[in-house]
Amino acid sequence: MARPPSTPPPVLPSTLTPASRRTDLVKYEQVAAAFERQDRIDGLRAMLGSDEAVQRFLQVALHAIATDSNLLFKATPESIIQAVRDSATLGLEPTGLTGDAWIVVYGDKAKLMPGWRGYLKRIRNSHKVQDVDTQVVYVNDEFRYGFTENGGWYVHNPAMPVKQENGSYLNDRGAYWGAYACAVMPSGYKELEVLPEVEINFIRDHYSQAARKPDSPWAMRWPEMARKTVLRILSKRLPQEAVEQLLLLDAEIDQAEREEAEKKPGFSATTAREAALAAMHHEVAQVSTPEEEDATEAVTDAPDEVNEEAEGSDLSDLPSSWQPD
Repeated sequence: MARPPSTPPPVLPSTLTPASRRTDLVKYEQVAAAFERQDRIDGLRAMLGSDEAVQRFLQVALHAIATDSNLLFKATPESIIQAVRDSATLGLEPTGLTGDAWIVVYGDKAKLMPGWRGYLKRIRNSHKVQDVDTQVVYVNDEFRYGFTENGGWYVHNPAMPVKQENGSYLNDRGAYWGAYACAVMPSGYKELEVLPEVEINFIRDHYSQAARKPDSPWAMRWPEMARKTVLRILSKRLPQEAVEQLLLLDAEIDQAEREEAEKKPGFSATTAREAALAAMHHEVAQVSTPEEEDATEAVTDAPDEVNEEAEGSDLSDLPSSWQPD
């Protein structure tokens, strides 16, 4: 009787399991393919104005997506495509490099978050106001402001650099005092909004869940977030044709932050946040207790699950003209 072979039998090619492709590469190919058809190029041209503008926009947008592994691993392709389309509609670059806008991820959804420069660009290009600007004020600056029948007025002279004994200059403007935004209307009326640092930080602490993270934009770029905060408040008094889409996008970001925070174990709103949200006509889902309030600060971020089914993502929510082939 023949002895059985000492080595395992050869595996037939038909039974080999193909190696799965990287999720981020599959999603990037789906996103890139969504912008290759001519009718989609035509749609971008209608938004941006020329073939050169379309080419540059796609180049910087797709490069930003390709270099953001967090975005590609977590977000669905259809949400990334929609965020890029939103940025094209507004004429903002979604790279974050110019301060126009960023594509951020909440759960498995990518969303476009306008920056303060995006607000300025959109408002100025709307031709609904004569001019608009926003600045950060420091303690050593000269800053005075007030209001008359013609709107607000202000005088802002940043502190000048001081020449030292060695001949170099020291630019010491001191700590943050606050920020302001001013828009000159077609009638000449000046809409002015001024927020001291304490009010900006109150808004940060009670309306931004992301501010609790050590690497949040508030921790890394306080002046930019202060500018956007005061601009966003001022924008509610400007012609809505100029700012409506920006405010809607930011409202979606706020909602996504709240939903993400409420999914964390042990989350409950503090009494101060309840009062702040009530003033904004929002409902708080949970009633906090003193013990829960003490535990709130100990909540840590839970990692999002990686979507392993990228190849089967459903793009049916997009308009038919924007669905990949």
